[in-house]
Amino acid sequence: MMSLPHSTVSHPRYCFQDGNVTIEIDRTQYKIHRHFLVTNSSVFANELSPHITYKMLTGDIDKSAFELILSLFYPKDCFSGHDIQSESDWHKVLVFACRYKMTVIRDMALTKVPTLDPIEKAELAMKYGLKDWLVSAYVDLCMKDLTSHNGWSAEEGKKIGLEGILALADVKRDILDHLEDHLDKAKVLKTVEKKLEALKLI
Repeated sequence: MMSLPHSTVSHPRYCFQDGNVTIEIDRTQYKIHRHFLVTNSSVFANELSPHITYKMLTGDIDKSAFELILSLFYPKDCFSGHDIQSESDWHKVLVFACRYKMTVIRDMALTKVPTLDPIEKAELAMKYGLKDWLVSAYVDLCMKDLTSHNGWSAEEGKKIGLEGILALADVKRDILDHLEDHLDKAKVLKTVEKKLEALKLI
């Protein structure tokens, strides 16, 4: 049985004649300049050596997130700037930047999503090895757990994982055992750091 040909389309905006690498996502090709990717992403720096002229990104890659990031490198003009308009857009950029270790873009995106849920922050931190984020997220989660009467939902538990739930339980137990020593957030921070280091999560 013959397989169907792999048909692709060139992106109408991000396809430059002098581009030196073609990135394909979900059958859309972007002929762009390697420089922007390798100087802003340690992942792309490792994967796009000078002799590589084509790379397909597979898996659960958000094509629209990639295009939003490209708009940072290639604004429509000097006056209109990039295409990232909403907090939802910045959230997409944040997830993509975490995945591809675009630290400058990641930090910029983080300032644009101030309402990022600590569960989601912990999930990103665990998934992409962001140790500073993990401590910050666990501090917020501990404070929430200590002051809320609601338990964790099944969806929240799935995001943070069994290891995360056990770590939180361990931290919470230590805080409750020494409650007078944890009446301010700075002391909670120290306890979280100590416990996560002991569990080899950071």
